[in-house]
Parts: sequence; C-alpha cells; structure tokens
Amino acid sequence: SIRMKNYFNKKQLKLLYRGPSYVAPCQLQFLEKQYQPLQQQLLVDLVKKYPNDKKIFNMIEEKTKEEFFKLFSLSNGKIPSTILERAHNERQLISTIQQCLHTHGLILRRISDHTNRFYLIEEKLFHEQC
Repeated sequence: SIRMKNYFNKKQLKLLYRGPSYVAPCQLQFLEKQYQPLQQQLLVDLVKKYPNDKKIFNMIEEKTKEEFFKLFSLSNGKIPSTILERAHNERQLISTIQQCLHTHGLILRRISDHTNRFYLIEEKLFHEQC
C-alpha cells in the first residue's frame, strides 16, 4: 500500500478528496438539442391551458425560450474574478498531481462508489494485475 502523504501535500490531498469545485462555463451552456425535450413539454402544457389562444401561446413559448437561453448563455457577462482565480489554482494543483504521478510512475484510481475513496498503485503493478 502506497502512502498518499509521501507524494502529495495537504492542498493536493484536499483537492483529491473533495474533487475540483470549478465548473467551466461551457459545461453550463445548454444546446438547442438539450432544450428540445423541455420545449416539447412546454408546448403540450400550453396547448392544454390555452387551446384556443394562439397569441398567448406563441408569446409564452417565445418568452420562455428567450429566458431559458439567457439564463444559460455565456453572453451574460464575464466570469467573476474569484471563480477564475479558483479555476486557475485548481488547474495548477491538478497539474502538479499529474506531474507527480508521471514522475513516480504511479496511477491514481478512484473507487466508483459513494465513499469517494481512491488509491495509488505503481503503474507496473497495475498493468501486471490487469
């Protein structure tokens, strides 16, 4: 068993335990195809509620779509400097972790369950076991 503390400092370990907290804006942006199921449900609901009023129907549909895309648009403004700084710091920590793994020939494996545990294994040993 490899001791994590022999390879990583406290900040690196903290990041590994909790995972990165920054989410890139491109991951928040909804695409047109992702809006389609929501739009279909909206249309069904609008037809039920306003079966004979095409004007209100169209107005609600257009306004909803506009607000939806405005909410998830990158054009809403700049990313706050605190988030950019956090992203930069996390990216630097991730780079130092990757460099350490490469330098020492280690593989970092996360257990895929709710415990959020991970372990280090030597690359050579990992390939022998697989």
